[in-house]
Amino acid sequence: MPFIPFHMLASGMRLKEDLYNNSGLKLLPKGTFISDNLIEYLNRWDLPAINIENDMEVIDSNIPEESRQISRDQEYDNRYISSTEKVVQFIDGLRGCSKLKLDEIRSVVDEIMQYTDIYRTMDTINRLRQEDKYTYQHCINVSIYSMFIGKWLNLEKSALKKLSYSALLHDIGKERISKNIIQKPGKLTNAEYIEIKKHPIYGYELIRSNTKFSLDIAMGVLQHHEKEDGSGYPLGLSGKSIHLFGKIIAVADIFDAMTSERAYKGKQSPFRTAEQLQENSFGELDPYIVTTFIRKLADFYIGSTVVLNTGEVGQIIMKIPTSPTRPLIKSNEKYIDLSRNSDLFIQDVLSI
Repeated sequence: MPFIPFHMLASGMRLKEDLYNNSGLKLLPKGTFISDNLIEYLNRWDLPAINIENDMEVIDSNIPEESRQISRDQEYDNRYISSTEKVVQFIDGLRGCSKLKLDEIRSVVDEIMQYTDIYRTMDTINRLRQEDKYTYQHCINVSIYSMFIGKWLNLEKSALKKLSYSALLHDIGKERISKNIIQKPGKLTNAEYIEIKKHPIYGYELIRSNTKFSLDIAMGVLQHHEKEDGSGYPLGLSGKSIHLFGKIIAVADIFDAMTSERAYKGKQSPFRTAEQLQENSFGELDPYIVTTFIRKLADFYIGSTVVLNTGEVGQIIMKIPTSPTRPLIKSNEKYIDLSRNSDLFIQDVLSI
């Protein structure tokens, strides 16, 4: 049965197609996993029926929904924890030697390629972030975000896998730089900053001398700090001269860094970060890649509980198509359209 009545909608089901209200406004994108928060959100729209995927239509009534949800979440959690442990092994294994542990790297990329649902993946990343494992998890997160961006840009599977390798290894050159510089909490000296800017070259050389990975993988590592206007490093490339992998990894790298808690810098909300990505797309980042990433990402947070810079707590109930970083919020029976209130912004996301 392709459609079910709204009252039969249950947490864990997955939308088979984009969901619209009676006025034609898109509420949720195809592939969204339904949660209790989303059911509460959708209830206000008086929807007659919902089209769900076939494999979600028949649900074993003997298994409680809570158990099914935990099982699906645990699968993603276990994969992420496994990947983190392997990244720790191959990054820490570089200290004192110059050999990459290719078996661990291939295994992590194979695990990353299994992340097919951005909603469950984002939830896993947000729940399992650990400040003391930032270096390792950052590699995984950038690879995951890059892989999804590549999918949204319609890259073929073989290219997606190369992109995942490149993004996973994008900062591997930092292992050749003193930890005193990498972990310095204060401002870097000019000499230290010059050394930091060499890490893409170190990473490129490490990959080319230790692996049979394709040149595309190495180029993504080499060029992920290049900028559209030519002001990046290490080569000062611009526009079409920058490899596509470098352009994609640049966006994923900045997004994960800015939304992560680090010893020397607090995290920003995904929405504030997305707005800064938009600002940087005028000259620094590829505007098409940034726009694609932000529009897809905004769908994920519909139904989330957020805190505004005024301290007000509310729920995201709608993405504004023309301004995806500034959605419609409901707070205490009051509706706040952030696209029309430039002084307001989302300070934090409390729950997804």
